Amino acid sequence: MILPIKRLIPFTLLVILSFSFYSNPLFFSSSPHSFASFTALSSLSFSISSHLFEIILPSLLAYVSHLPYKSTTSSTDSGIQRASYIAYYDHEICDIEKVHEKDLSLDRFYKEYMGQKAVIIVATNPETYNVPFRQRVSVEQLLNEWSNHTVTISTANTYSYEQQQLSFSQYIRDYVNPVVTLNNAANSTWYFFGDHDDSHDSSPWGDLMRQYQMPKYSLCCNGRLSFGVGASFSGVPFHFHGAAFAEVLHGRKRWFLYPPQQPILFHPNHTSLHWLSEVYRRQTPAERPKQCTIGPGEIIYFPSRWYHATLNLGVTVFMSTFTDESSLM
Repeated sequence: MILPIKRLIPFTLLVILSFSFYSNPLFFSSSPHSFASFTALSSLSFSISSHLFEIILPSLLAYVSHLPYKSTTSSTDSGIQRASYIAYYDHEICDIEKVHEKDLSLDRFYKEYMGQKAVIIVATNPETYNVPFRQRVSVEQLLNEWSNHTVTISTANTYSYEQQQLSFSQYIRDYVNPVVTLNNAANSTWYFFGDHDDSHDSSPWGDLMRQYQMPKYSLCCNGRLSFGVGASFSGVPFHFHGAAFAEVLHGRKRWFLYPPQQPILFHPNHTSLHWLSEVYRRQTPAERPKQCTIGPGEIIYFPSRWYHATLNLGVTVFMSTFTDESSLM
């Protein structure tokens, strides 16, 4: 159960009092009977404190990180809580190599990474990287400029079977603002991503897309842009395609990647949230994918045919640059 923040105050006070009571034998005299009472009460106090801490911690995480919470306990709630535990407890886990842009020449990238392994490229100045474009694509600014513009959205499953068109404001209202739950199947979850690369034509999105600064490492390979906005806990389940660079412009996105030769277990119509909650937690370290969370100022690159899945941690705005490396391999 994840509690509203206003209900945490009495629980927090109880934890503080319990730990104080547990750790201060000065409340008791030195007699054997008092000491026995202290031992019994301190044990009870510690037990109560531990249970209260288990209640408070996920609620604080949910509040601080703007994660959805519910006030009642159900199987769906417990699943979301478990998935949020994994996503946030593991947020320091990053076994994908990170390299600063200033240390990564084009020659080094082509020799060490292109077509071989994934890498996260950290901008020399993350706070200022792509700032003009980032300022135009916050959700608030997009609603100001593109509220009535028609966008194409796809089902968020492995094969993106279906598509529909609607206004951008309707997409935000119907698919970004609502809470994503484990009840959502991937083939009934809608996602604004792909099929709108207008950087080279005169369509309404053209001017905006042309302001985006592509990763310099992609300029060799006919980069094609794909822009997206996703709800908290949304994402795409495991799939693969050609090589790509992916950048988070607002928010945070967790990536899970498998090299082509590594076995992988997933269901194409289960969301990333469902996979994280039901599959990932049962995997051994050897079975788990490479993973990392990236934010603004970081770009992840992965080669062709690497299976990958994503999970948005908060409302996330992002851009991918798909490349054709075949001519250079």
